[in-house]
Amino acid sequence: MHLRGNLMLLLAAFIWGTTFVAQMVGMDGLGPFTYAAARYILGLLFLVGLWYAWRSSREGAKRAGTYRPGWKAGLGAGCIMMVATSLQQVAMLYT
Repeated sequence: MHLRGNLMLLLAAFIWGTTFVAQMVGMDGLGPFTYAAARYILGLLFLVGLWYAWRSSREGAKRAGTYRPGWKAGLGAGCIMMVATSLQQVAMLYT
């Protein structure tokens, strides 16, 4: 179990580190804010698809009285992440 955890951490570090190269290449033709906005628009489209796909389980939870909407917290977290990502993209221009 210890080996599996270490391998998962190594994989996460590898993915995290290699994405910086992809971000730098992706910004060759775009500015940092346009690049970040494009990433978040793709994420929004994916989330809309998930929201649509899980509508039946949401309806069941509403009928059972266990449904708790999380869009307010998600919107706040998304805005914070958008600012952080944009600042990171700007910083990558100077490194």
